This record gives sequence, C-alpha cells and structure tokens, in this order.
Amino acid sequence: MTLYNREFLIPYLKNLCALYYARRKLEIEKKRVKEKIGDNSDLRPLDLPTYEPVWGSHSDLGCRFWFGFVVSIFLLILCLVMSLTGAPTEVIETIMLLPGASVGICAIVIAITHFQYLDDCKRHQQDVNEIREENARRTRENELREKRRAPLYSRLRALEQEIDSIDDLIYRAYSANIVPGPSDRYRTMYCAVYLYEYFSKGRSNDMDVAINTYVLEQIKDRLDTIIRQNSDIMLNQELIYANQMRSMEDRRNYQNTMIQKINRLNCSAEEANQYRRAIDSRLETLEFFARDNYIRNLMS
Repeated sequence: MTLYNREFLIPYLKNLCALYYARRKLEIEKKRVKEKIGDNSDLRPLDLPTYEPVWGSHSDLGCRFWFGFVVSIFLLILCLVMSLTGAPTEVIETIMLLPGASVGICAIVIAITHFQYLDDCKRHQQDVNEIREENARRTRENELREKRRAPLYSRLRALEQEIDSIDDLIYRAYSANIVPGPSDRYRTMYCAVYLYEYFSKGRSNDMDVAINTYVLEQIKDRLDTIIRQNSDIMLNQELIYANQMRSMEDRRNYQNTMIQKINRLNCSAEEANQYRRAIDSRLETLEFFARDNYIRNLMS
C-alpha cells in the first residue's frame, strides 16, 4: 500500500498529463510540417541532368589504326621468314602486296571514322550546351526552392527542440518517484491519463491499487477518446494558469504555500521529498508554458 496526499497527487498527475498533451500536440505539428516538405513537389530539389563525353568514335579510330598496323607488320615479318626459308618467289611477292593493301584499307577506314567522329563531336557539343543551360536553370530553381523550404526546416528544428524540452520536463517529473517504474509500462502518456482520471474522479489515494488495476489492452480505446476530447481543454487551462503565474514572485509564493502545506503533513521524510520534487516539476512546467513557445502559438 502506497498512499499519497490527494492535494499533491492530483495536481502532480495533471501536470504530467499536460506535458504529454503538449508533446502530442507538437508531434502532430511536426508530422504535418514533414509531410508538407515531402509531399509538395514545388519544394523538392530538382535533379541535375548529367552527361558523359562521347569518346567511342575516337577509341574506334585508334583500335582500327593499330589493328591495320599490326597486321601489316605481321605480313612483312612473314615475308621475311619465307624468303629466308626458300619459299617460292611468286608466293612471297603476292604476300608482299597484302601490307600495302592492308594499309590502304586502314587509311580509308580511318578517314571515314574520323569524319564520323567530328560529326559526333559537333552533335555532342550541342547536347552538352543544352544540358549546361538546363543545369543552370535547375540550379537557379533549386536555390529558390531552398529559400522556400528554409522556414519549414527552421520550424521543424524549433518543434524538435520544444519536444526535447518537454521530454526533459517529463523525465524530471518522474524523478519524484510517485509513479513507479518500469518506465515502458507505467511511465507513459496512457498511464498518466489513466491515473489522473482514476484519482481525480474517485476518492482513493492508494497508488498501488490504481497501478494494479491498470491494464492498457482493456482500456486503450477509452483512453484514446479521453485524450482526443480533453487534451486541448487541459492545455488551454494550463496556458491560462501559466500566464497568471508568469512572474517570479507569483511562482515563489506558490512554492512557499505548498512547502508550508508539506510541513504541516504528518508524513515521512521520503514522502515529503517526493512532494517537493513534484512542486519543482510543477514550477518548471509553468515556466515552460509561460514562454512564447510553439504550444502557445498552436493553441491560439
């Protein structure tokens, strides 16, 4: 049996719910901004076309030249060998004609290939010029799109920073150890909402009983409905109260009042420390909501 004073327990749980509701609100807005960046075709960067230099004809030209040259040398060597081995003169003379014919054929092929290559270069240069112009146009367009995306990315970073701040506040709130671990089961938004509903609408002050009756699988749909219906209402209430407690003096007076109430309680030192940490968490949350942040802008 773990009993807590309801005057401290219920505001503490409401504080947790408000933080989770604020985080949920920011996550929804973050998702919306991401979808706007990703789905808007007018904001996505354009791909820049690429081109490859056409060296194919030049390579063919060299290959054909060297093939003809090697064939000619081979035939000359063959004739020399045959003359040394005493081959008939008619055969040698016939073979001797082949290198000249080979060179002539190679020269014709090279000339044709060269003119084809020059024509390819001309057409390729035209293509390159068109691609460069398109690259320049798309680069200018991408610069304009980047300027239009910049505010969205800035908003996204700000939302992520706000979410990180809320995560830190939630972590510090749980450091009061009023809600038991493990964190993946009981220290969640669903459990916080359940506990707040359980204690605020009942008369119990026993945390163990409340935790033992928490079975998320059986009540998740009902909790989703509560979150959907109550989140904006509670956030508006918290923002109004935070605005009323905006000054340091008001928050200090609130802290002193709550500390005096703790001192009047007949509780253990450990329980008193839990209430003090809960009060500190409450003050930090009020300070966060009092700032001109995205939550205030989203709720306005």
